[in-house]
Amino acid sequence: MADAIARHARTELGVDVDGVEVLLPDFRYRATDAGGVVENEVCPVWLATTDQELAPNPDEVAEVRWVDTVDLGRAVAATPWAFSPWMVEQVRRLAEIGTPEQLVRAS
Repeated sequence: MADAIARHARTELGVDVDGVEVLLPDFRYRATDAGGVVENEVCPVWLATTDQELAPNPDEVAEVRWVDTVDLGRAVAATPWAFSPWMVEQVRRLAEIGTPEQLVRAS
C-alpha cells in the first residue's frame, strides 16, 4: 500500500511522500452525495507527509488548499453539507481515535 500511495501522490499531486501510516484500517462507508452519487466502499484512511510544493495533475485534481487540521474539523462540524458524506465520517472517526498529532479535532 505504501508504494501505491507514493505512486498516486506523484501522479495526482506531483509530490513524493514519506511517513506513510494507516490511521483507519477498517474504514468503510455507504453514502449518497448531494448529486445523487452513491459510494459503497472499503477504503482505509492513510497519513503521509511531504515537504514539497504541490503540483496537482489537472486531470485528477480540480483544486487544492492546505488547511490546518483543527480548522478542517471545525468546518466539517459547522457545515457538513459542504463536504462529501464520506469525508465527514472520516473526520468524525479521526477525531474519535485521537491521532498522534491530534490530526483532526472538531471544537
